[in-house]
Amino acid sequence: MDPIEGPDLPPLPSEITFELEAPWPNPFNPSTGLAFNLGARRTVQLRVFDLQGRLVRTLLDGDYAAGRHTVQWNGRDDLGRVASAGVYLARLTDGWQWRSRPMVLIN
Repeated sequence: MDPIEGPDLPPLPSEITFELEAPWPNPFNPSTGLAFNLGARRTVQLRVFDLQGRLVRTLLDGDYAAGRHTVQWNGRDDLGRVASAGVYLARLTDGWQWRSRPMVLIN
């Protein structure tokens, strides 16, 4: 079978970058930093979940330009209550893909 002929396809653009960096410090008390990288403008959500999958905190929910962005989590839930010591997951999503990182809150 002959290969399909046609115009050369362009290389994949760097705009497909979608990365959630490791939190720092980790373990942490009372707060930790989270950074993420986008290759293109996207609508993203950055949320914190406990290990049972319950939403603890929504850190970001909106449109962000390409580049590196940072946010702090102060160890509190959406109602301002201090979260219990334990393991949490930071999850970044754009609706099509997601990345997650574990975080350990200590007393």
